Amino acid sequence: MKVTTISRRSGDAERTELPTGGVVCGPGTGKLLYRIRQSHVAAHYGPLIAAKRHGAVKLDLVLRMIALSPQHAGERTPGFVLWHWSYTDLYDLAETPPSSRSGRSRSDRETRHLKRKWVIHQLALLREAKLVKTRPRGGGRPEIIVLRDDGSGDPFDDPAGDDFDDWYITIQGSLIAAGVVARWGAPQLAAYFAALFAEFYEPRGDHASPPAGTGSWWRSLAWFSHPEYKPTQRVRLPFSTSLLETGLARLEAGVLLRRTKMTVHPGTNRKLRAPRNRYRNRFKSYDDAVEKVTRFEPSRA
Repeated sequence: MKVTTISRRSGDAERTELPTGGVVCGPGTGKLLYRIRQSHVAAHYGPLIAAKRHGAVKLDLVLRMIALSPQHAGERTPGFVLWHWSYTDLYDLAETPPSSRSGRSRSDRETRHLKRKWVIHQLALLREAKLVKTRPRGGGRPEIIVLRDDGSGDPFDDPAGDDFDDWYITIQGSLIAAGVVARWGAPQLAAYFAALFAEFYEPRGDHASPPAGTGSWWRSLAWFSHPEYKPTQRVRLPFSTSLLETGLARLEAGVLLRRTKMTVHPGTNRKLRAPRNRYRNRFKSYDDAVEKVTRFEPSRA
């Protein structure tokens, strides 16, 4: 199965096809690659990160990886999260284990309670933003339905990318399945989204777009939020340069980003007035560290 991705080439949208599949995680599988709207990052993730509620961002990423897309749902509701995903499974993909009390370790029952409590709190934040809806049932976790990521309350979908409002970034499911995202804090999340944005908007000229998550870019960190930087028709991210700098350094230390100095403009080959940072995304680094299947199989358990 293939999905369509969009890249920026000389200010125009270009369609390319990217092979996709599934990745084994927890009691089932998630999507190896999936897409979220850029406006979702700016409108929802940005405020959550600013409010130190980045746990809700990570849980939303997990839910969108495992939720049934329209083409997988069959007679079920698009966005449905299958029942074999427990509170504990969701927690383990989104967050690191709760710390032990000083003097003694927590019991398994206490740990499960803390994980359940954490997931319930994050779901409440996502419900408030109209990104998910839940329905209680007797015993176990409630029914979870992931909604369209624009906060409209409409059914879960896959961004088309044709219009400005649907421009998206592609998320690597292997980073979630390998437990990398669970260890991230606000700086890494902000830097990850910024790096994917920069990759999307990087002019390619006549060159083919690289695989999602492997592009290079050399935007200044002020570019992401400044309204006057070009292209002006773009989604801006509400992240400070200090937060991005911290996050990029941590991604670099985790081999997910490479930073080098350049002295020549890559488009004109003219010498720059001062050296600039050039970044290369390496977000496919964990693809070989996880078990993959040829396609997303939501019924796998």
